[in-house]
Amino acid sequence: MERDAARPHWSFDPDPAGQPRFAAALQDALADRPAGGRVDPALRRYDVLPNYPAGRAPDAPAAGAPPLPIGTAVISRRAAADGSARYRVAHGNAASGEQVTLQFRTTGDPLPRLAGEWQVTAANRAGDRYRGVRCAGAATVSRGRRVVTLTVNGVPMRTGEIDAALPLTCWWALFDGLPAIARGAAPGGPFALLEDLEKLRAPCTVRPLAGPAVEVAGRRLRGYCQHGAGMLPSYWWIDDHDVVRIVASVYHTLALRSGGAPQPDEAPAAPAARP
Repeated sequence: MERDAARPHWSFDPDPAGQPRFAAALQDALADRPAGGRVDPALRRYDVLPNYPAGRAPDAPAAGAPPLPIGTAVISRRAAADGSARYRVAHGNAASGEQVTLQFRTTGDPLPRLAGEWQVTAANRAGDRYRGVRCAGAATVSRGRRVVTLTVNGVPMRTGEIDAALPLTCWWALFDGLPAIARGAAPGGPFALLEDLEKLRAPCTVRPLAGPAVEVAGRRLRGYCQHGAGMLPSYWWIDDHDVVRIVASVYHTLALRSGGAPQPDEAPAAPAARP
């Protein structure tokens, strides 16, 4: 928090008048303490808070009104002995009705790099004609270039290419990669980022935000900005234990809710077959 303890930092609450309950919901999530006091890196659950009131139910507290979080983002990570990891991300949005599951594998580098194939499954529960989509992706290297190919509903398509020497990661892997950048274990760029495991963005960088650390729910947080060609910036706030507590994009803010038992679809990812 800044001078006004009731008002969150501008980077993750750009419209305090439009979301009067935002600060309370954010602090409620971050105040949740896990058993033992430490966050399990194998399973992290984030509340999805809307930055703007448009497109969802009114935010005025009333009998039967939905809570402010409009969904969850659950990141399951299973590490191997060589430092590589398999991820499963389940991202749900009750306002739009979309449920997305992403599965991918990364190397053991401090800034995790995509390795092998990945899959994205999206389903829509809003009663629309659009029901969902399945997407598989892979990156191949030839003659010093890395080519990203997606197969959507059985149709292969080439989505872009980069210099093979440029690290390729994805937005969800930054939940482990950005703390490594913050402590100097990995460079802040340039790197290539596969946004939503679909859209190739390069070059990308991570830079610290100007100004002092802020305090939210008794936690001291340091801010960083991730930006790249063709994409809007996102703002990342990590605590003194290098845990990503808050991530703000244009429309949503993710707030880590440490405690509570996982839901049935939030269990750590089972080992997947090698691609």
